[in-house]
Amino acid sequence: MKTVKTAISLPEERFNQLEEMARRLGIKRSQLISAALAEYMERRREDRITERLNAVYQQDAPRLDPILAKMQFAALAPEEW
Repeated sequence: MKTVKTAISLPEERFNQLEEMARRLGIKRSQLISAALAEYMERRREDRITERLNAVYQQDAPRLDPILAKMQFAALAPEEW
């Protein structure tokens, strides 16, 4: 994979944490930053999917036929809680 160099500014404390974690993991800082960014971006992608699904399900949902609802409820075995 082709790489691109970039410069970023971090608070000193965050940089120190980055150095320590990279040392502990035995990887380069750039590898740790790349992995963290990839994970963050994947989470954000999943958040957008969830937002879209929520929007779809918040629309007028079809109502379950009352007779069908009774039949479904009657089909469930009783459980103790």
